[in-house]
Amino acid sequence: MSEKKDTEKKDLVKKDEEMSTLPDKDIIRLGKVGEILDLRGLTEDQKQEIKMKYADAMIEVVKKAAEVGVDTRALDTKLSTMAEHTKDISTHPEASITITATQDNSIGRTEVIMGTSDAAKKGKLTRSQTGQRDLTLVWVGLAVFVIIVIMIIALIK
Repeated sequence: MSEKKDTEKKDLVKKDEEMSTLPDKDIIRLGKVGEILDLRGLTEDQKQEIKMKYADAMIEVVKKAAEVGVDTRALDTKLSTMAEHTKDISTHPEASITITATQDNSIGRTEVIMGTSDAAKKGKLTRSQTGQRDLTLVWVGLAVFVIIVIMIIALIK
């Protein structure tokens, strides 16, 4: 019975060793954990095409990581500057400040509101602060136009 368990263990080890001893031309390493893409059974052209796609994808990953790194450092600098200005203003007894910023980048959407004013304490950004258009005047103008048209039609009858 113990021989059977030893045999099973040896088989597992051999299979594991078999995968790790594949020639480099037959595998693509897919990370640091040891995942590999087995290319055995493919033609040389197919292997080259897959390797080219893999290289292109890795280049894109590196570019994306660099972009995220730059955007993260820029956001950190921006937030530090905003916090410093807020701190400077807050030392004056009667002064209040509201600083808002909205940014879309590789990190995602970041909306920030800082300050000592009541608006900043509420923590709600207005439509214009979030970068959206405030259409209140457009809707009021449209309503006035509709009312005038209805009055003209009513007077004509």
